[in-house]
Amino acid sequence: MRIQHSIYPYPVLSVEDEDYTSDSYFNVEYTMAKATPFKNAKIHCVFKLKDAQLETLLADGVLGLYMHVECSRTYFRKLIPVDPVTKMVDVEIDQALMRQKVELTGFLLANEDKDNLKIRNVNPALYGSDYVFPDLEKGDPLAVSFTVDITLSEVESFKKLSSIIKVAKSKDSKQLELNMDSHVVYVYLPEKQYKAYVQSTNYPEIALSMVIFPAVIELLNRVASSGLSELEDYKWYQVLERKIELLGHSIDELKDQRISAIVLAQLILDDPLERSFEEVGELFKNED
Repeated sequence: MRIQHSIYPYPVLSVEDEDYTSDSYFNVEYTMAKATPFKNAKIHCVFKLKDAQLETLLADGVLGLYMHVECSRTYFRKLIPVDPVTKMVDVEIDQALMRQKVELTGFLLANEDKDNLKIRNVNPALYGSDYVFPDLEKGDPLAVSFTVDITLSEVESFKKLSSIIKVAKSKDSKQLELNMDSHVVYVYLPEKQYKAYVQSTNYPEIALSMVIFPAVIELLNRVASSGLSELEDYKWYQVLERKIELLGHSIDELKDQRISAIVLAQLILDDPLERSFEEVGELFKNED
């Protein structure tokens, strides 16, 4: 559903449209929260509505805010209800459902049938001074933000590292160990550490730096010291190689020591130390 022009037989509030006077306004602002190995990327959507009567109808539940999300490449479509108080919603980029580009369209829709509606700020020059809307049915739009295309960076939308690195409990080891001899790399933690890792969901970036970061460094060291034929059939190697290429580097640079494993690991994980220290800072703030 691509909305670029107002195409409705009655006044609909939208940007750069004269159906309403300049006192009324409706639009959506978008910001992207980048993906991490633990989280999908998200598009933060903030709805901006300025019209006293429409806002009252929204507060009463007669109207509702909605975000229409569509990815033509995967035939994905979804209409997401938006909190009428905060007027905000996060659209998570599920890589199984969305690829390359998503189209976002914000709506103010009727939640129920509505007769004899009058809105003061309807433009009298276009519709007369005492305009009455035709009988509205549930789902009819009262305001529309024109469709915005969000291009999904291939680096961000590429399969998460969690698809090739799994953390598991060790039966007998007292230290962190790696098993790289399968399509998925297993990071084995001693039982006590594993329990702490599982309980660290509120602090995923700290856990990332403590467990996944050293595991990726070790993986890269293994790649640097091994022949291609030894690793190329493993899924984890294929994903890692593609990730490195998307970052503008290559396995050859790693083998030739033009880039170190520790630097490359930070690039692959999108600067995990910075995010971890930010999380530590938030932890200290909460304690204060």
